[in-house]
Amino acid sequence: MAPYEVIVWFAFLGLLGGVAYVFLWRIKDAYEAARYLFLGGIVGFVYSFLYSDYSFPNFVMAFVTGFASEAFLDRISEWRQKFPT
Repeated sequence: MAPYEVIVWFAFLGLLGGVAYVFLWRIKDAYEAARYLFLGGIVGFVYSFLYSDYSFPNFVMAFVTGFASEAFLDRISEWRQKFPT
């Protein structure tokens, strides 16, 4: 796959993870649902820069990070605050 195809694929899988979260928790509020969909895509995009290779587990992890997008971003921000800039 070309690099841009990988980024798009990971963002799409993150978006699918966000869709799964919305349906699993039966989120009815349109704003909250859109937030999780948007975060899922963004986190999938971010995860595309953190993977090690193009293998099967990384595609699954892009979906899982999209599903847990809010917790994923919170953890990254907590980790980032430990280092002085």
